[in-house]
Amino acid sequence: YGRLKGKLLGVVQGCHDEWSHDQDDFDWSSYLAKYLGCPNMGFGGFLDLTVGQVLYRFGIRHKYRYNSSFNMTHVVKRMREQFGDFDVGVVSHHHQASYEHLAMPDKDRVFIRPRSFKGVDRYARQMGYRDTGHQVPCVVLDPAVRKITPFINLADAVRFLDTY
Repeated sequence: YGRLKGKLLGVVQGCHDEWSHDQDDFDWSSYLAKYLGCPNMGFGGFLDLTVGQVLYRFGIRHKYRYNSSFNMTHVVKRMREQFGDFDVGVVSHHHQASYEHLAMPDKDRVFIRPRSFKGVDRYARQMGYRDTGHQVPCVVLDPAVRKITPFINLADAVRFLDTY
């Protein structure tokens, strides 16, 4: 974590953090945010990020209701309706990478479900998961005009930026 100091925009509490809080009365996400010098977003929140001249709003949570095994980004879209508006929404918790880029009537939005780096274990196999690689869904934000370019994998975004 020391290598990440000064590079993170925020910390969001996950399931394992809550277990630690319940069992040991230790708030890991709060401790980590303080150590890394970034905001603790608790169970989730908004992150406003100005890139160049453009303000982008992210809505971020570890877990939210309305999950669907048929439409991975359904939960992120429902979160926007109830949680508040954002340009890029991220809900993690599940272990399959997915994103959806929608041209909505007022502006484009991107809905993201990150994948876990946790390898396949007995529990994952029991739930029907198998190893599908280490995708890291991400976005490239244009600093001059409001434009969000999503990628299913961080390596693809890096290649894109090299040619930009």
